[in-house]
Amino acid sequence: MLLADKMDLDPDTIVLDKLEKTRAKYPVEKARGTSVKYDQL
Repeated sequence: MLLADKMDLDPDTIVLDKLEKTRAKYPVEKARGTSVKYDQL
């Protein structure tokens, strides 16, 4: 939070961007219930 404030960034936007990247990397229909690495999905 302090770093985001110091760099004049919005923490909510940072989190939502990261969630979008994670959703693309680990699609629910492929990743749910498995522990394989994302490149094996």
